[in-house]
Amino acid sequence: MKKIDEEDYLGMIVHILEEKKAYLEKDMSAGHLAISLGVKRKKLERIIAVTFGFSLDSLIDMFRIVYARSLLRNGTPYEDIWNLSGFDSLEHMETAFECIVV
Repeated sequence: MKKIDEEDYLGMIVHILEEKKAYLEKDMSAGHLAISLGVKRKKLERIIAVTFGFSLDSLIDMFRIVYARSLLRNGTPYEDIWNLSGFDSLEHMETAFECIVV
């Protein structure tokens, strides 16, 4: 059986987040993603930190922000965007937006 390397994990993460749009799930977190990949959370967080320089939860929020921005551009009411883009509250979305975009 082939050992899965870090590049394989990155590919699986991108697949789950981009293609399956798992970031839209409100309970999606580093822990949930690690479970779905069958890897320890700490290992997954290390791979993301080394590759991108930030946390896996921040990566998930980045996907959510990109999606939220597309909803906003398409005329979705602001007060609905947080819910549609996977955030658990409007405050979470606004905080993530400030941390990531600013």
